[in-house]
Amino acid sequence: MDITEVRVSLRDEEKLKAYASIVFDNCFIVKDLRVIDGNDRLWVAMPNKKRRDGTRRDVCHPLNAETRTLIEEAVLSKYDELMRENLYQDSTEGEETLVEETLVEETPIEETPIEETLVEETPVEETLVEETPVEETLVEETPVEETLVEETPVESEEDEE
Repeated sequence: MDITEVRVSLRDEEKLKAYASIVFDNCFIVKDLRVIDGNDRLWVAMPNKKRRDGTRRDVCHPLNAETRTLIEEAVLSKYDELMRENLYQDSTEGEETLVEETLVEETPIEETPIEETLVEETPVEETLVEETPVEETLVEETPVEETLVEETPVESEEDEE
């Protein structure tokens, strides 16, 4: 069984630092886990309910130390991540502090291999346009017939008299 999701909601109380929920195998959720500031360290309290006599009893809990460690590490890791983000945001709003440098040094960068995606080349179909020869239309020159107009003398008015 794997923890597939961890959600943490920060609180600013003396002992209670956050609420958390965890999801197992994307199909089972456990809510109301609490991140508690103990005397010497942070620890994760399981969801519980108050009994009639005033004592509290866990509603659910891990059955072995290995599973408890797995849950605590996942929740506290997410809690630390959110706290670093909040410290970084607070430091960038005002004065520069050493918090930024510490975050960079403490956060290892994991290199994720980049998968190469090959694009298959599709051959381009060439469409050839056949050249159609232009037909030359020749206009035959037709000889122009010359019409000769004979000049006839114009009789003037003087001649008529």
